[in-house]
Amino acid sequence: MQALVYLTGECNYGGRVTDAHDRRTLVSILSVIYQPNILHDSYSLSNSGAYLVPEDCEYEDYIEHIKRFPLIAMPEAFGLHQNADITKDNQEVNQLLTAILSTQVLLLAPLNPDSCSLPSSLLSSKCICTLGC
Repeated sequence: MQALVYLTGECNYGGRVTDAHDRRTLVSILSVIYQPNILHDSYSLSNSGAYLVPEDCEYEDYIEHIKRFPLIAMPEAFGLHQNADITKDNQEVNQLLTAILSTQVLLLAPLNPDSCSLPSSLLSSKCICTLGC
């Protein structure tokens, strides 16, 4: 198994993973996945059983097996706890809201109808877009 970890982690991905910490993480993950039990049919790679090692079969059967994986990869697919998904979602929402708020600051300005060239329908609000003024 050490040979497989070395071949996959160092030889195959070694040139693409340039950061020493990333390479160390990759080799650690591969060490968890490449176990002697992986050679048994239907060995579970995850606690939920969503990711199983397929039985020995033809190429098309492997493709069908892969197509049955969940469309949205769960954290366990990467060896992470389910809370990692919550953390990721929180970060995505924070980034979205930060982006929205940053555009609001640029788009809103006090109304000054004398110096604005926007249509009168937009001038009825207390704030208008400054891009057209």
